[in-house]
Amino acid sequence: LSLGSLYALLALGIALIFGIMNLINFAYGELIMIGGYTLYLSRDLPWPIQVAACAVVTVVAALLMDKLAFRPFRNAGAPVLLVTSFALSFALQSLATVIFTSHAKGLSLPDWFTQAITIGSISFSSLNLITVALVVLLVGGLATFLRRTMVGVQMRAAAENFDAARLVGVRAHRVIAAAFALSGLSASIAAILLIAQGGAVTPTIGTGPVLIAFVATIVGGLGSLYGAALGG
Repeated sequence: LSLGSLYALLALGIALIFGIMNLINFAYGELIMIGGYTLYLSRDLPWPIQVAACAVVTVVAALLMDKLAFRPFRNAGAPVLLVTSFALSFALQSLATVIFTSHAKGLSLPDWFTQAITIGSISFSSLNLITVALVVLLVGGLATFLRRTMVGVQMRAAAENFDAARLVGVRAHRVIAAAFALSGLSASIAAILLIAQGGAVTPTIGTGPVLIAFVATIVGGLGSLYGAALGG
C-alpha cells in the first residue's frame, strides 16, 4: 500500500499535465530532483523550513518549466512537446551532475520518519503510514479543489475539451500554470518521501519512479486522475 501510494502520487502529477496539455512530461522526475537538492542545501535549517523551501522551489521550478520550455511550443503538437520534455530532462540532469556531481548526497530526515510501529504481530515503519496518509489527503484535497474552486472547474473543463473551454472564457495560460503548480507540489512531497526511503539524493532520483508512474498512468487510463491513483 505504501509503495503503491507513492506511485499514485507520482502518477497524479503526470495525469494532471496530460489531461490538459496532452503531454507526458518526462521532466517531471527532475522536479523531484530539484526538491531533493533543495532539501540537501537547506539541511542545516529547521525541518519545517526545509519542507516549505522544498515546496516553494519545486512549484516555482514547475512554473518556469511551463513558461520557458513548453509554452513556446504549445501549438507545435504533442510530438514536439514530448521531445521537449526529454531534452529538458536530460539538460536538468546534466546541470545537476555538473553542480553536485553524480555521487549521492546523504541526507538525514527526522527520526519519526523511520520509527517502527507494531500492531499485534505486524511491524512496519512509520514512513509507510505517513506515505499512505499523505497520498489520501492529497487525493482528497485535489478532488475538492477540482470540484469546489473556480480554477478547479476550469481545469476540468480544459481537460474535457481545451478548445471549447477557451471559447467560453477559460484562460489557457492560467489553467496550465495551475496544473504545473499542482504537479510541482506533488513532486516536492514525492521528493521528501523518496529521500526518507533512500536517505540520499542523486541527479537521477526521479527517473525510475516516474517511469513506473507513467505505466500506472496508462493502466489507470491517460488523463484520469482517479484512474492514475488506482493505477499506482
